[in-house]
Amino acid sequence: MMKKTITMLLCLSLLLCGAGLAEEAAASDGAITMQAICEANSFAALTAKYALVGVNIINYDASGAETDSQCFGYGQGGEILFENSDGYSEYYAGADRAYIFDPATNQFSVRVFLDEAELASYKTSYQRLITYNEAETIASANTEEGIVTTQLALDEAAAASYEAALGVENASALAYEYVLDPETLEISQCSASVVADGAQVLLSTVYFTYAGEALTPPEFVESLANPESTRTVTLVYNDVSTEYVIAQDALLRYTVPDGYEAYASADKAPLPDASETGGADETIYLLPIEKIAAEEEPAGAETAE
Repeated sequence: MMKKTITMLLCLSLLLCGAGLAEEAAASDGAITMQAICEANSFAALTAKYALVGVNIINYDASGAETDSQCFGYGQGGEILFENSDGYSEYYAGADRAYIFDPATNQFSVRVFLDEAELASYKTSYQRLITYNEAETIASANTEEGIVTTQLALDEAAAASYEAALGVENASALAYEYVLDPETLEISQCSASVVADGAQVLLSTVYFTYAGEALTPPEFVESLANPESTRTVTLVYNDVSTEYVIAQDALLRYTVPDGYEAYASADKAPLPDASETGGADETIYLLPIEKIAAEEEPAGAETAE
């Protein structure tokens, strides 16, 4: 489907790039503007037009060597695929759950969401397309070849972060180069570099792909979505019980809400280790922290059982 890709050091600016001065949007001479580019490459515009939108990110160290990669795939039905160069794979099927393989633990799991707000936040967190930012200005634009370069000045704190991470001095700006279709303005490639001492140090390159075929799930998803043997995990949250039927050898992943803790019973019996459940049915109680003894520490993060 799509070639594997990479996570990156300090690449948040790249993933949230896009830009131009506000007055550029009013250009009437046919020149490319960054606002127009961002509108053409918005998440809504691209996923409405194509059955599959792919985003591949490759990251580099200060010497130019590749460090890691990430791959994102988006389907028109709301499906999301995330893979990285460590072998981690996560597929959201466009309904109420996501399927995960984590090579660090060699575990398969099913991720569920307690409410619509959590699900919406999850989907937004995986979007990797550009957004409009007036602080980034166009340095040059070749309308025939479809190449646009921009710069974003760094404040003192951001410059110090890049200098420490990359071992460079006098970082002053981020420089971006977009390769796009001059007619549709759809981006095929975007690279980000740090400008330091007048030279550019490449941080990341992002490749965008568009296709008419549907997003293909990883092979392991079929056995999780349609398992031969199952177990039932019941989550009790705010006095509402929800049953999840999952593959017998899979873990259930969920996020304990702020202000809550997970227990094995209503009287706060501790949860057993995931390895001790042995694929059996279980019930998990998410209880408000005020019901927990003051000396106990809340869990906080994502949990798998």
